[in-house]
Amino acid sequence: MAQAAEVGSIHGCVAFWNRITNLIAPGFSVDLSFSEQLGFFYLSPMEQAKSVLIAIGVGLLALAAGVLANMGIVNAGAEMWPVDPQFNLKTMAGLEAALPTFTTVQLLYPVLAHAVGTLVSALIVARWGRWPVFSAYLFAGLFFLGGLQMVIALPAPVWMEALDLAVAYFPMAWLALRAQQRPA
Repeated sequence: MAQAAEVGSIHGCVAFWNRITNLIAPGFSVDLSFSEQLGFFYLSPMEQAKSVLIAIGVGLLALAAGVLANMGIVNAGAEMWPVDPQFNLKTMAGLEAALPTFTTVQLLYPVLAHAVGTLVSALIVARWGRWPVFSAYLFAGLFFLGGLQMVIALPAPVWMEALDLAVAYFPMAWLALRAQQRPA
């Protein structure tokens, strides 16, 4: 009878989970003091809606700030190291034609732009997002998909593509989370 009442609540589900996991991995258990993590489920429907709207707002702010940082660095790089005016870098065909003439610095600028854009977005969601770890890596994944699309669309040097995909996305989310950790 006590088990039936226990299963009906969140704490009962956690206690049941702990019993199951102790069979598989003795000593592993979920702490029942995580009410802050489960706090969303204890909110009224109006408070839940407010929390969701705030999360959407933070996500849109992070996305906009990351894209603006990315484009700002790309544009700054184009101003500092101009490309031959015969190439129209606003089209994919013009960019593809200009790529063989790029210097190493010009090739590294998009990698830097992708890294900073991802870092800015991840910093915002890590600081103000409801679920910072999930949100930071989610935004890193979204920026990664954009970078992967560019790798597929443009025939850039392999070393640049590998560096971009390996360094500019998920490590930036990790850095943002490390920057948001509060000293103990």
